[in-house]
Amino acid sequence: VQTGGIEVDTIKYVAGKAAEGFRGPVILPDTDEEASGGDSLAGALSTISGKSAGGESKVQRRTTLQFRNLSEQTTSKLLQSCRANGVSVTNALTAAMSLTATDFIDGGCEKEGKKRNYKVLQSLDMRRFGEQLDKCETVACMAGSNDLMLGPLPDRSGQAFREEPDSAESRQLFWNLAKESKSQTEDFVDSGGPTHAVRVFDFAMSISDMNNLVDLTAKSNDSLGRAYSAGVSNNGVY
Repeated sequence: VQTGGIEVDTIKYVAGKAAEGFRGPVILPDTDEEASGGDSLAGALSTISGKSAGGESKVQRRTTLQFRNLSEQTTSKLLQSCRANGVSVTNALTAAMSLTATDFIDGGCEKEGKKRNYKVLQSLDMRRFGEQLDKCETVACMAGSNDLMLGPLPDRSGQAFREEPDSAESRQLFWNLAKESKSQTEDFVDSGGPTHAVRVFDFAMSISDMNNLVDLTAKSNDSLGRAYSAGVSNNGVY
């Protein structure tokens, strides 16, 4: 990717990213009383100015890891279902992740009829988008991502899906989310999104200390270090 110069389409890309905030994607569970949600223009400007949005958080955080292995038979059935619905396994994982997020976002205090938008970070293999294929002669980071905006989804949609996974409503909800994920990914690629994303990141690296911005974001009282409702990294052989 040639990073020199900023094109009109790159500016449109940046404007589009900024506009995502107007959909108000949910970032934190309702129980985080000391946090406001954080995904705002004001918060971004605060970070750029060298301050954590909302001040530095005093909340103690920890990471919980849960692992699950799918059998060869289950994986094969998943692949068949994805192909039948015209989506990839990654699209299905995105749908599952967004539905799972709906079960935790209310913080245990159910709010009947509440619907929210979800911002899901989807990891991408960016090697195919370079002007020159990697010949493995240099060290390079060729991973990237794009944002998926899904919803509005009712709170605890995942729970409703698990209770009646074979109902027509549940199946339609799941596969519609997967297809929307595919559609947004295709739009991102077709519009030159990978190129614009690299240019913007390169520009940000040239004018700022990215390590410090990441540190300030992680300490933010507004976001508790979060910028997305959920994330998906599709790593594996299917």
